[in-house]
Amino acid sequence: MVINEYHVSLDAVIPRSCAEIYDVNGLHTSGVYKINIAPSSSDPLNIFNIYCDMTTDGGKWMVISNGRLFTFVLVLLRRKDGSVNFDRTWDDYLRQFGLDFMHDVTERMGLSYEMRIDMTSFPRKEDNGFTGPIEKGYAKYSTFSVGSPDSFYKLTVDGFSGNWGDSLAIHNGMMFTANGTENDHDQSNNNCAEMYLAPYWYNKCSESRLTGEYGMIVHDEVVNTGSWLDKSTITFSHGILWYSYLGGDEHPQFVDMKIRPV
Repeated sequence: MVINEYHVSLDAVIPRSCAEIYDVNGLHTSGVYKINIAPSSSDPLNIFNIYCDMTTDGGKWMVISNGRLFTFVLVLLRRKDGSVNFDRTWDDYLRQFGLDFMHDVTERMGLSYEMRIDMTSFPRKEDNGFTGPIEKGYAKYSTFSVGSPDSFYKLTVDGFSGNWGDSLAIHNGMMFTANGTENDHDQSNNNCAEMYLAPYWYNKCSESRLTGEYGMIVHDEVVNTGSWLDKSTITFSHGILWYSYLGGDEHPQFVDMKIRPV
């Protein structure tokens, strides 16, 4: 058995979650492991490489880090730069960004899940530039699931705790909205995904938007920190949003969503 930061090979029955890897297999090192979302089947389509965070808040968090599903699942998404454009089509979110996978994991595996979102701010604006302190915070939900395709992947979140406020409460029960009239499932008269260049579980429209454009806007000054982001086009309404703590003037520098069984 090889264990390192990037890969772990398991010869036994492939577990369903990082929690099983931690508890049953006794592996407590963060890294990439295989999980089987349908343990009764040996179909390779049900087997995924998952990054397991074994240290944060007791560990056992599932993080996807392969190119097939990107990081929108388990850590459901991980934003640390602007290298990935989240303004995608409905089909992109089904396949590459893993809405179907999120549904399979959280509603079809016979397990209940909690979710944790860790966030880091950009440096605060001070007289000598962006050199102020970087703040870290989190939001945790004791209940998390993503509904079936028939429900348009309805989001269920409840049981908030944390130190950066609850910016997901108004999104509870919302369907996923993407570009296009046929994919407009929000509560607004307009398509929020098209307005903010970011598909999401919108209400009217959002207090959080973790799929928004990557970058920082403070006091009407734009700092372009992403390789794909055009400095001339980013606006407040397009940025990553966690309103309950950062408000509308600042956007997180780092966002990390992850889930584990409860």
